[in-house]
Amino acid sequence: MGHSMAPANAPSELSKVPSRITVYNKELDRYFQVVREGSDIYQTEYQLDEQGSKLFTAAEYYYDLLEQLRTSMPNDPTVLACLGRKAIAEKQNSEAVEYLKRALQNGSNFEATYIDLGEALAHLGQVEESAKVLEQGVAAWPFSADIQKALVLRYVTLKQFPKADEALKRYVALFPEDTFMRGIQAKVEARNP
Repeated sequence: MGHSMAPANAPSELSKVPSRITVYNKELDRYFQVVREGSDIYQTEYQLDEQGSKLFTAAEYYYDLLEQLRTSMPNDPTVLACLGRKAIAEKQNSEAVEYLKRALQNGSNFEATYIDLGEALAHLGQVEESAKVLEQGVAAWPFSADIQKALVLRYVTLKQFPKADEALKRYVALFPEDTFMRGIQAKVEARNP
């Protein structure tokens, strides 16, 4: 298996970021690598053995273990949810939707499962279905800032401003410290007098 790269937070000026940077942290005895591909930035970490060969990264070990679990526990909701997340990372959204729907059907009630399924559906152009999944997630996890925020943004994408306004009011009441979402609320209210 090649390098498994995890998305990183992108800086505001991507043009200044080289396409590949590797830094060694002596204290942790790890190499950290950041790769820019267009507007996406990914990061990974690895160590070297005595011969200078790369050891498994945490992500590579995780993906190898996940493949074993896919075979030995094919209906486990946690395994299915993890396979769905891996498929999203690999931009295999149809496969992700299948895994994540099965995860929910088999009892996965993780907030990340709802968010991941909503994301995969949206990438496939099924934005309305994505909103329905996120609505189910809010019902199951009413105090999850991540699901609530994803639902608000999905309503805005769908231009369902009355729903977005209602969801934003609920979100801001629960999480008043989120200045970004309060700014979104002001924009939605301006469109929905």
